[in-house]
Amino acid sequence: MTKQFGIDFPVTIIDGAIKESSLNSSIESDIKIALYWPIYNRVFLNNFGSSLEQFIGKPNDNLTKVEIRREINRVISTYEPKVSIISISITDEEDSLNITLQLKVNDTQEILLITI
Repeated sequence: MTKQFGIDFPVTIIDGAIKESSLNSSIESDIKIALYWPIYNRVFLNNFGSSLEQFIGKPNDNLTKVEIRREINRVISTYEPKVSIISISITDEEDSLNITLQLKVNDTQEILLITI
């Protein structure tokens, strides 16, 4: 198996070198970038990103939660082939939603929890 690593953002400099991230940290960073990036705002990869911002101000009902799950599933399935989705948990907290992703890293079979 080839060692995989990446660079976390924001970039961290240690002793004059860029700190490399672990596989799990790199996956988490890649997923958050893809989910937070507004879709259709990247010049050479126009479909990159998500449309999660469309849910701001919408009611926190079951229909909204289904649509959010569908969008997260689309983004991860399209842009992060290193993981498989186990579950997407969406819970209400006053006027916001808490989203927790439970993923399996395909190479190592580790379970990764990401809160967005």
